[in-house]
Amino acid sequence: SDAGVVEALSLTLTLDSSFSGFAENTTILGLAVDHRRNRLLAAVNTPSPHLASFDLSRSSLRLLFLSPLPSSSSDQPAVANDVTVDAAGDAYVTNSGGNVIWKVDINGSP
Repeated sequence: SDAGVVEALSLTLTLDSSFSGFAENTTILGLAVDHRRNRLLAAVNTPSPHLASFDLSRSSLRLLFLSPLPSSSSDQPAVANDVTVDAAGDAYVTNSGGNVIWKVDINGSP
């Protein structure tokens, strides 16, 4: 807010029965909404990095894909930090520790 007050945003997601959930110790560090395609993209670490895509057009989220991201050639562990999407629907996932940006196409292929 303009007054310097931090407001918390709480979001409860209902997943449909086709998605059984993530493995234990999974973290989601970045989210992006692809408004043109009505989907939610998530930078997921399970602990290896993945990009998850969910369909937002229904009352419950449906997993479209969960794409593993290629391992990094650096000595730093590969971590999916954040995600953004371009006009064509391609997603870009950052691994700031490894100085890498992964590109994932609209169908989930890295």
